[in-house]
Amino acid sequence: MPMHWRLCLPLLLLALWTPSQADAIKYRQANGKVLITNQYDPEIGQAVAVRKDDPVPSASYQSAIADLQRQKQFLRTREQSASKTANGTVIYGQPAPVLNDRSGIDACLRQVTGTFGLSPGQEAHRRVNCYQGTSGLNDECQRTVASTMRLSSNEEQYYKARCPL
Repeated sequence: MPMHWRLCLPLLLLALWTPSQADAIKYRQANGKVLITNQYDPEIGQAVAVRKDDPVPSASYQSAIADLQRQKQFLRTREQSASKTANGTVIYGQPAPVLNDRSGIDACLRQVTGTFGLSPGQEAHRRVNCYQGTSGLNDECQRTVASTMRLSSNEEQYYKARCPL
């Protein structure tokens, strides 16, 4: 094969190549606007980028659907098991303390302490939720918030103000 054919063949293939229908093509039009479509049309403008279609294998798709169903079931179960305090605040996964029920508050605080991976703000929020529906325990609630490690002073003041009177 002559040398010039070796050079021309890739250019010829490149010129004949058109993106498939599932590709996303980004055009910059003459007026400067950007158009994204799956239709190849040189009259639209200059093709800036072509993103190839990435088909998902059937097994991965079925796995994702099953995972979504599992998550939906988890949320339904969580909503059904949600407790409500005396003032109507919903606490997920924590027993709602009965008014000034010491054992309920202590159990709730133990559960917060035993939950790993909470940010300081999340921990303080959950501690305050343990006191929702109580009365006369404001000082204790504020001490509990103050004992939250790595809580900024602004966050501490915010959550202390949320303690019930």
